[in-house]
Amino acid sequence: MSENVENTLEWGRDGLHVTSDDTLKTIRRPYMSPSTMQDVNQCPAKAAVRKMFTTTARPFDATSIGSATHKVLEQLYSPGNTPSDEVAARLTRELLHDQMNGQLTEDEKTLWTSQVLSNVLGNLAIEKRLKKSQAVFKTEFPLTNITLRGIPVHGIVDRIDIKDADRKTLTIIDYKTGKDKSGKNALKFGDPHGDQIRLYAMALPKHLETAGLGTYTISGGRLHYVTHATTRIVAVKNRQENGHTLDLLEQAWTTLNTGLDTGCFPARPSGLCGWCPLVTSCPFARTNTPSPRFNTDEILPAVPVREQADRPTRDSNEGTEEPSGTQEVGEMKQWRESKAWEGTHVDGHVNMASYAMLAAGQLSELAVKMLGETNAPFTKGDIGALTRTLAWIIMSAQHSITGTTDMDTSANARLRYHLFKVVEEQPAPLFIPIRRNDMQDHDRSPIETWEKWVDNVTKRIVFLVNTDMDLLDKPVTSSEAPWAKLAAK
Repeated sequence: MSENVENTLEWGRDGLHVTSDDTLKTIRRPYMSPSTMQDVNQCPAKAAVRKMFTTTARPFDATSIGSATHKVLEQLYSPGNTPSDEVAARLTRELLHDQMNGQLTEDEKTLWTSQVLSNVLGNLAIEKRLKKSQAVFKTEFPLTNITLRGIPVHGIVDRIDIKDADRKTLTIIDYKTGKDKSGKNALKFGDPHGDQIRLYAMALPKHLETAGLGTYTISGGRLHYVTHATTRIVAVKNRQENGHTLDLLEQAWTTLNTGLDTGCFPARPSGLCGWCPLVTSCPFARTNTPSPRFNTDEILPAVPVREQADRPTRDSNEGTEEPSGTQEVGEMKQWRESKAWEGTHVDGHVNMASYAMLAAGQLSELAVKMLGETNAPFTKGDIGALTRTLAWIIMSAQHSITGTTDMDTSANARLRYHLFKVVEEQPAPLFIPIRRNDMQDHDRSPIETWEKWVDNVTKRIVFLVNTDMDLLDKPVTSSEAPWAKLAAK
């Protein structure tokens, strides 16, 4: 990829224009995968740019943790291994040594191992709850050389289990490190996870037969949301649902190839614009309506952001403020490499290596995630306000328990663990969906609603931490039967 690829891109009223054949070649694909199908149908412009640029994943990026989780699970269910907590821990340590050797500090190694192993153990918890003794047929199985409606399909099936004694009926399993979003919003925002399973279920029997591996039927599919230890059954024999999935496949294939033929990829703004590498230049991303914000014939230059794909959308009325204390380039003093234990501030500035900085980063990432899931437009100010709200909740809970508010403490870390879970169960009252002028819009919740939510979340975290400490203060003994209190009287 040429370093001047940005010069081959420009904005028009109908979308992103690619003016170079060489750049178009980087977008072209001989097949359609479920992820590309989702990206193209979501926003063709974003899908095109994602194909143009490759980014180097950092060890704690969601994609890196997800890839490591998949690798451990692949090995865990491979021949010769009996899935267990102990084997999972060993495989995670081995992967840490093989892939991360020399890249992480000792504290980072502990954190990385904890995150990956927690996901793997989440899958084992799912298996135990399902009470299924799986007979694994294949893991990380590539689907190639298969067409559906004349469209070449490619994918990697995480796991295929043998369902019954005749060994001719299979179940497709796919691991997810995100959250199941198939509930009440499934019809409104689509079902990409279900579409993936349905595509695999339609393609897999053809692939196995073509490859000479036998004739099989697919009974169904399961999505294992390993981070949250939840599962979802996906039906694969509903003709209407399968037909809709194939329609989406055909739509994405046509849209992508039309873009390649014309050099124009339309932009489709949504609440996910904040995660697009084009967000800092895309004129469409500054509104949540399907029309451009700027009613002009002028072509707007675009410089896709490679490193900051998670940067949120900007409010069009916000100016760019100069950070306080900015020095001229010639006067810039290089910061020394500080250590985590030196505290929150060193040498008159924030210690980037501190545990408090890690805490702040987790809270801001959570804030962006929570705002993005609303599918409503948000601003930099919203991110800052929600980050500080989450910090206030943690520090309030921490003070009521320990009498301190220091973000650099282990107590703060334990409280943050509960915060991540509680905000999933009790979503923040960020935006209220409404209809305005026959269009979907959003209003903000009143201050009373926010105060009630903050109070409830704080109390819930304090209660959970007190429950944790009570368990340690009064350890469980072999002579008691605590479940008796849960039984019917």
